[in-house]
Amino acid sequence: MVTEINTPIRQDQVLLFVVILAVSLAAGCHSLLHPNDLSGVSISLKRTACYGWCPVYSVTIHGNGLVEYVGEVRVDVPGPQTARIPPQRVKDLLRRFEEIRFFDLKEKYFETCTDMPTAIISISVDGRSKKVSNYYGGCEGAQTGPQVDLAKLAEGIDNAAGTGRWIKCDFDCMKGLVQNGLHVNAHAPDGDTPL
Repeated sequence: MVTEINTPIRQDQVLLFVVILAVSLAAGCHSLLHPNDLSGVSISLKRTACYGWCPVYSVTIHGNGLVEYVGEVRVDVPGPQTARIPPQRVKDLLRRFEEIRFFDLKEKYFETCTDMPTAIISISVDGRSKKVSNYYGGCEGAQTGPQVDLAKLAEGIDNAAGTGRWIKCDFDCMKGLVQNGLHVNAHAPDGDTPL
């Protein structure tokens, strides 16, 4: 014999359940496109050495538009430098992180080539952090996939930060950088300076 128990569900219980569900969904569906505090966002790219003449440097872009660069070796401007970019560029980068589902990627990707540089990308936003290492040079001919997406993201970070001005710079470029406040006595880890 089965006994049915009919307990009436009160309207306030239903309302409480709906509110808890809505808050849970909103928290779980939080997007990189709309961080709680843009000033707390930090995006970094580090490029490592290779067998050849690959530039070795790191650059960090903060949500407020501050760019911090440190040139190590095989760059025309070694040592620390700073610049500013519009915060909209940070938002554009966040969109790119979202498009490739950065937080769902593995921590390391490796291609079977040898003597290639590694791009290490990291992000910190709303208390979440992730770092992904991408050893990639395109030797396997991949046209799509996480390694291709990460290579494009690294290029986007470089473009947003304007690292090209420090990596490869002729005399006229250097003159313009000095006029705009280049720290000419900054030392790279090996002791080199921009001069």
